[in-house]
Amino acid sequence: MCVDRGRPPELKALIAAHNPGSDGDPGGVPDQRWLGIRDGVGELIACGVVEPNVAGVPLLSGITVHAEHRGRGLGRLITAALTRLAVADRGVCTLGVYAHNRVAINLYQSLGYRIGKRWRSRQFLGLR
Repeated sequence: MCVDRGRPPELKALIAAHNPGSDGDPGGVPDQRWLGIRDGVGELIACGVVEPNVAGVPLLSGITVHAEHRGRGLGRLITAALTRLAVADRGVCTLGVYAHNRVAINLYQSLGYRIGKRWRSRQFLGLR
């Protein structure tokens, strides 16, 4: 279930096609650890990353499942595996999720994640 570091284009293509709003950026942050799942012919059908956030704490991102393979537990498998890696390495794992993504929120809560902070952001249009 491991994706080697030399495959950012493949990861980027999956994310762009099946999770375009993702914050996952293959190769964008040092010390990323990507995991992926391939189908029977070798096509990447699910992926995710654990990477250090600005404070150096493990952060999950880029959890993506190919639309044709959703509902089979692949997102759960990737999320659980990445969480185990982070907790084994640093004793903690964090993630962020957009409030409108109820499917992801339910998945994360079913794995034991809890909402620690809720926040909203707005675009600053400047003073007029």
